[in-house]
Amino acid sequence: MGLSAPAWAAPPATFAAPVESSTGPGPRYVAAADFNKDGVPDVAIVSTLDHSLAIQLGLTTGMLAIPITVPLPPSITLPVSVAGISDFNGDGNPDVAVAGSNVVATFYGDGAGGFLSTTPGVAQVSNEPAAVRGLAVANLVEGTPTPELITFSPSNQFVFIVTAPGVEFRTERPVLLSPQTLDVAMADVTGDGHVDIVGLNAAGVMAIQAGDGTGRFPSLVNSTAPNLAARLALGDATGDGLRDLIVAGNNYVSATPSTGDNTYGTLIQSNTTVNARDLALADFNLDGTLDVAVASVTGPDVTVLLNQGDGTFAQPIVLSTISPASDIDVADWNGDGRPDIVVAKELANTAVVFLNTTGAAADLAVRLVAKPLFNHHKPAVRYDVYVTNNGPDLLDTATITASLPAPLAAASGQCTPGDGSVTCGFGAIAPGDTQSQSFTVPGHLYSIGRFYAVTARRTASSPMDPNAANDEASRTCIAFGPFLPPYCN
Repeated sequence: MGLSAPAWAAPPATFAAPVESSTGPGPRYVAAADFNKDGVPDVAIVSTLDHSLAIQLGLTTGMLAIPITVPLPPSITLPVSVAGISDFNGDGNPDVAVAGSNVVATFYGDGAGGFLSTTPGVAQVSNEPAAVRGLAVANLVEGTPTPELITFSPSNQFVFIVTAPGVEFRTERPVLLSPQTLDVAMADVTGDGHVDIVGLNAAGVMAIQAGDGTGRFPSLVNSTAPNLAARLALGDATGDGLRDLIVAGNNYVSATPSTGDNTYGTLIQSNTTVNARDLALADFNLDGTLDVAVASVTGPDVTVLLNQGDGTFAQPIVLSTISPASDIDVADWNGDGRPDIVVAKELANTAVVFLNTTGAAADLAVRLVAKPLFNHHKPAVRYDVYVTNNGPDLLDTATITASLPAPLAAASGQCTPGDGSVTCGFGAIAPGDTQSQSFTVPGHLYSIGRFYAVTARRTASSPMDPNAANDEASRTCIAFGPFLPPYCN
């Protein structure tokens, strides 16, 4: 009986090594936006241990700056979400909303990466016995300059609509959701151009409240996903231009296609090994279809699943986070058009950015120089390893391994000696730039009259190297006596 590998339909996606930054204690929720308007994404992080909201400005390398922190209002005893990053007060600067307890608090940005005030606008949800959950933002009333926020009650089956200054939005009637709702999202899923509200519960019941563009929701339709559902997102999984209902749950991701006019097709289920904690959508492999990234409840990693072109998700790409991922979001840190992933790690007090390198290429060229040394009757040979990035993209990392014939062994230098080899690790190198590292081999190891060839070659690099012809270089030396340094060509 023969076994064959699955014939994957999607081109692969690749990511660089993680870029890790310190945060405040207990970073539970993360959302990305350009708060200082410099063209590079920043992050808003809600930390549970010190009960704060922080802005950390981003760099094109994926690094995040020291947190600029404000306290959450005391009325939010337990924050449950950060979202709603939009311009709520109409001043042209991105703002941040945080939900928890029976409160939605809006912090107004100053356009420079900070806040206009440490005191937020607060919307108190009245007469609600249970703490609210979740947060989403959209312009529910078309033609108005600022959007609305929604949060929901897991017990009484409806959402609360609030405006950013803290005034509860008056609806025609309560906006009903599914019993024991877990997650909520807003987008046009009916295909009529108006924003709709979709809620999800653990049984996989999705309540679709179709909006009419005036802040009213005249029709309710239910659809289903598999049981043990956890998170909901709305996006075009099937490539027909309509936003579908995408659910991540216990060992599955499903897509329920929208067919327009508030009708929905049969769900498409993809089995996974991930019990979902969070879900993010983007075209990670740049093939024109929407993929998913899922953070796990049971494991420390983030898994990217590629859309096979028909709404099924497979080809898992595991991004190791070591510590559990408490929340994830997507943005493009280095401006290369590829969606990157940011992960909050609550237990590690860090956030990590995975830069997307799909399709990126950096032609690495290796050069080796051998320099005879003579110092107090201790001859030696110093080897300099040069790495040049011929582009076109940034070289994130490179490993160059130099093979040493017996009995040669490295004694010192910037590289790491091994058994019959030396390993030189290089970090980021911009296109056109060169970096070097060195190691030294004592001269007494060379036998008189014998030729020794040392070869340095690329053994790993990221992103891919499109040209293997310039990936190695050699130098040959010969020793003439115990007190003379070897001659090298």
